[in-house]
Amino acid sequence: MAHGIWFCIPVLLLFSAALPASSENAARPPTQGERDFYASTSLPAIRTVKKAMPPAPAGWIVAGETGIDPMPELVNAAMQYLRFSCRITYRRVDGVKEEKRRLDDAYAESSRRRGEAAKPLIDALIKQQTGTSLALRKAARRGNHAEEKRLNDELDENGRKMHALHEDVEKKISRDLEPFLVKDAEASLRISVNDEGAVIPRGEPMTVPNAAFAFRSDGERAGPFAWKEGRTVVLFGAWQQVQANVFGTAEKIRLQDRRVRTIVITLTGDQARTAQLFEQMDMKSILSLLE
Repeated sequence: MAHGIWFCIPVLLLFSAALPASSENAARPPTQGERDFYASTSLPAIRTVKKAMPPAPAGWIVAGETGIDPMPELVNAAMQYLRFSCRITYRRVDGVKEEKRRLDDAYAESSRRRGEAAKPLIDALIKQQTGTSLALRKAARRGNHAEEKRLNDELDENGRKMHALHEDVEKKISRDLEPFLVKDAEASLRISVNDEGAVIPRGEPMTVPNAAFAFRSDGERAGPFAWKEGRTVVLFGAWQQVQANVFGTAEKIRLQDRRVRTIVITLTGDQARTAQLFEQMDMKSILSLLE
């Protein structure tokens, strides 16, 4: 596994909006109790999460990872020191260059073939547009406004046909590229501790041992050449459903509790790949934070 510098990011509640400056929300030095919470609860949890992260799969590398952030010098009413989020990203190196080259070759071939097939229609539309433009200039010189309007409408219709033709060619090229899209080339894992809110992308519910809720969203096309991987989100701890895909904590996280209340694990990537990463995590250590 490649090693990098860890940097853990304190995150605010997901439902917190930007608030105007006030005495309650103003930045201030942390109290000794808050420093004690970070030292006794947050810091050990961060270290546990870091150690539980899975290594890069065979043929992959760790492309980036976050690390340990010290106790903030200034805090506010949002109590960001109570929660943190760590993330690791993976990138496949085996076979990716070859797959991208095949995609480029497929694009060049499809563009040539689809362009040649559409050329007669494009040429006919260009010829028609040229003739209509000449006729429009003549009608303008004669002051024939009715003819000008008809010819302008004809040019507009010609433009719509040309646009539709190009769109059709692009759609056909996109379909041709579908088998060559580079998939399962990137993945990421994020573990958030003590969040009080979570918005989960709409997807299919999953059954995960010990989880309060779990969902998986499918991957999808992201433009003509790219693929956006799906996402798995698993909620552990005291969660309750607020709306269709919105969740909140059943219990408020309090400074005096000195404990972890919630854990959110978000895996982005191919479904089989994220399942592999999930299986390789030290879930026993992660879930021990809730005890």
